[in-house]
Amino acid sequence: MKPYEQGALDGLCAVYSIVNATRIVAGIGEEEAKELFKEIIRYLETKKDLGKILIEGIDLLTIGGILGEVVGDRIKNRSMPFKLSPETPLDQFWNEIGGRSSSGLADPCGITGLLSIRSRTSRSVSLTPTG
Repeated sequence: MKPYEQGALDGLCAVYSIVNATRIVAGIGEEEAKELFKEIIRYLETKKDLGKILIEGIDLLTIGGILGEVVGDRIKNRSMPFKLSPETPLDQFWNEIGGRSSSGLADPCGITGLLSIRSRTSRSVSLTPTG
């Protein structure tokens, strides 16, 4: 029997991806990363349905809320090209993230080259640090 990996039973891969991206882009240390994780969980607990997120994962609007309200200025110069298009298909979103954009957006989240897609389904994407 193969043991479960993080993400197999929970929907927190986006939280880990945000914390890891912040560590890489902003150069925050281990203690600040742990504090950011706690802040994100508190945000999800007060602003969203944490139980549902733990089971089903996080949508793009919630990721935007976390980036804007929790991460804030820790990551500078980010943009949210899909903010006004929350129904964007996941494939189109990840094509944009991967730099294969027809709109010319080479790096809409400021993380291209830092994270790679390990696997994806119609509901979720599992990311892993590049390199």
